Amino acid sequence: LELEVVRRQLHAQLPAELPLLSLAAVPVFGPSLSQELLKARWRFDLWLQPAGASAGASAGAVPPVPSALAWDAALADLLAAETLIWSDTDKKGRPRQRDCRPYLLQLEPVSAAAEERLAGVPAAQRIRLELEAAIDLQGRSLRPEQLQHWLAERLASPLQLGRVERRLLQL
Repeated sequence: LELEVVRRQLHAQLPAELPLLSLAAVPVFGPSLSQELLKARWRFDLWLQPAGASAGASAGAVPPVPSALAWDAALADLLAAETLIWSDTDKKGRPRQRDCRPYLLQLEPVSAAAEERLAGVPAAQRIRLELEAAIDLQGRSLRPEQLQHWLAERLASPLQLGRVERRLLQL
């Protein structure tokens, strides 16, 4: 098919909120598209879990509320880390560990529009982040859940993952 014909057909079927930015011919017998991915960009919200909401929370224990400086220090520490070890299991259920630091390209806070702010969650207890992560040939990368884990460790407070939006997959 000619790219211009495909572009017109797709454009006519897509909603206005989903613009078609570009098209490219993909060889039928070339590498899979997942092997062509270079990076992903995510936007996600984190906030402190309410007291007692985390598993194993002791009765009456209230995690400390991090200040804006504590959020900044946790982000800086995460970005300065030489390694970010993630422990999970492979497809056969065997435990494994891998260093995810090479995938972390950029992580920065972004402001939320007033209508998108989390109702009832004070500003000091929440943050919206944008993550840019590399993707290797096996499809390994970073996910917001991993950043939630590492930031919770640095803040010594359980964090809840809110809205997660993948904004970009770059070939």
